[in-house]
Amino acid sequence: MIELVSVILLVLILDGFVSAAEAALLTVHPSQVEAARLAGRRGADTLAYLKKEVERPLGTLIVLSNVITIMGAFVVGVIAGERFGDAFTGIVSALLTFLVIVFAEIVPKILGERYAESFALFTSSTLRALTAVFAPLVNFAYRIAQIFTRGNQRHAAAEEEIKAMASMGAQSGAI
Repeated sequence: MIELVSVILLVLILDGFVSAAEAALLTVHPSQVEAARLAGRRGADTLAYLKKEVERPLGTLIVLSNVITIMGAFVVGVIAGERFGDAFTGIVSALLTFLVIVFAEIVPKILGERYAESFALFTSSTLRALTAVFAPLVNFAYRIAQIFTRGNQRHAAAEEEIKAMASMGAQSGAI
C-alpha cells in the first residue's frame, strides 16, 4: 500500500509542478519579464528567451505532463492489480484520475497563474534545460501541429489595446 500511495503522490507532485509551470509561462506578461530583466532578477534573461518562442517550452511541458500521467497511471495500475486484483484496478484508476484533475491540474494551474512571475522566474532555468533535452520530440510534434495551425500569427499590441491597458491600470490604481 505504501508503494501505491508513494507512486500516486509522486505523479501528483511532478505533474502539479509541470501544470503550475505551464500556467505561469503562459500568464506572465512580456512587460513583467522585461521589468524583471531590467531589475536583474535571477532567471529573467532565461524567461525572456523562453517567451520569445513560447511554443517550444510549452510543448515540452505538455509532453512532460502526458508522460508523467500516462506512465504514472500504468505503474499505479500494475501495482494495484498485483496487490489487490484486477477488480480493484478500475477503482484505483478512477481515483487517480480524479486526484490528477484536482491536485495536478486545477489547483497547480490556479497557483501558477496567481504567482506567475515568481514561479516562471524560478522554473525558467529548469524549463530551458528540459526544452533542450526534449527538443527532438517537441520539434517532431511541432512540425505535425504546424499543419493544423498555420495562418494568422499573434500580433503585437495595437495602440487601442495599449490605451485600454493604461486605462485599466489607472482604474485599478496600479498606475
